[in-house]
Amino acid sequence: MIWDPSYETGDPQVDAEHRALIGMINKFHEAVQKQKARVIMDEVLKRLEDYILMHFSHEEQLMFESGYPDYKAHETAHRNLTRHANEMIQGFRSGTLGVPVTLSRFLQDWLSLHIMQTDKKMIRYLQEKKKAA
Repeated sequence: MIWDPSYETGDPQVDAEHRALIGMINKFHEAVQKQKARVIMDEVLKRLEDYILMHFSHEEQLMFESGYPDYKAHETAHRNLTRHANEMIQGFRSGTLGVPVTLSRFLQDWLSLHIMQTDKKMIRYLQEKKKAA
């Protein structure tokens, strides 16, 4: 996954976190492509899981503090993604998800869609609210 300027939300910290997530997804994908040991893939996944939770927490704090009207829907999207990603990661770890590329593709697709649809909308609201203040 390559960072594209169209992913920019306008919030430097959120954009930096998104770039870091893309980097971690790419490390996992690279480990899969090079058929590195599952231990290495699992270590990358653990860092990715932790970082996603931190990122979601940061976004939710921004939304809560600003009174973002779509907070609950955005939070629900985070919970749904976390649940689905955890199911796939557990499938990878247990061996029931036989093709780790499936997980890599899911993470890439999810992140780009989430940034373009949900995060950009939230940041636009925050910026407009800041201008109005």
